[in-house]
Amino acid sequence: MIAAFTAGNFIKYGKWRMIIISEMLLIVSAGLCLVNNYWIIFVGRFFWGMTAGALNCYTPAFISEIAPNEYKGPFGVINQLMVTGGIFLTALLGLAIPDEADFKTMSPDSFILAGYFRVFFGLPIVIGLLQILLMCTFFNYESPDTLNKEKKFDDLSTVMGKLFHPNEVRNRVEII
Repeated sequence: MIAAFTAGNFIKYGKWRMIIISEMLLIVSAGLCLVNNYWIIFVGRFFWGMTAGALNCYTPAFISEIAPNEYKGPFGVINQLMVTGGIFLTALLGLAIPDEADFKTMSPDSFILAGYFRVFFGLPIVIGLLQILLMCTFFNYESPDTLNKEKKFDDLSTVMGKLFHPNEVRNRVEII
């Protein structure tokens, strides 16, 4: 929540840049959680939560700026659906954790007791790497609003050319 309230202060540096930086911090934070030490996991989870809150500000704003006006609603729904899907996936992963009574009969060296937490904490690393890969290949541009504020009009026209039909680019740029 702290990051969600303060993330707006960093949007001025560009949403694309802040998404990449936040994803890198998330990967490092999740990596800290792979260490089998409660205090290190605590620190990793704290910063992981901060980056998750920030990403929940930057990503919808980025999507809203690159989506055509007529598709902003559906793209916003898709973003929220993916967040909810991630929460659901985590709940599904929790089904493998045995009940308290079953813990007494399990060997302390079993994967469920000794290493299953790494599945929970390792999955966001994979998703974060995938998002960075997509942001650096298919979505390798800053949002149109940021380009306009930075007065990078040539880049703005190029980005709008990727998003819209050539006949619409000039009108869309003027709307911004």
